[in-house]
Amino acid sequence: MKALGVDVTIMVRSILLRGFDQQIANKIGEYMENQGTRFVKKAVPISITLNSEGKKVVLYKQGEDEIEDVFDTVLFAIGRGADTKLLNLEKVGINIASNGKIIAGDDDRTSIDNVYAIGDVCQGRL
Repeated sequence: MKALGVDVTIMVRSILLRGFDQQIANKIGEYMENQGTRFVKKAVPISITLNSEGKKVVLYKQGEDEIEDVFDTVLFAIGRGADTKLLNLEKVGINIASNGKIIAGDDDRTSIDNVYAIGDVCQGRL
């Protein structure tokens, strides 16, 4: 978004890209900061309300302080689920966990010999 000319602020509760290699995550964060992305670190959102101009007023806690900031748009990136339901994988015999993630072995093989799954669509993987 920043590369498209939009002012971007990212609020991070604890560490950037939790669950990923932190050396790489920190390099990504440094690059983004050098490109003009603003980071609000160690912050937890409390509420989002609309002001009279229709902008989002975000109240957040940072340490002991409560701080307000105003934004045009707020996007929550708080994780996601596997969007596999419409693939009908069960019909071909691929085992799916109750959360929709594909069950695959250490070799990425699913319950079908010639079908593999990689990444965070797999149960127990980042």
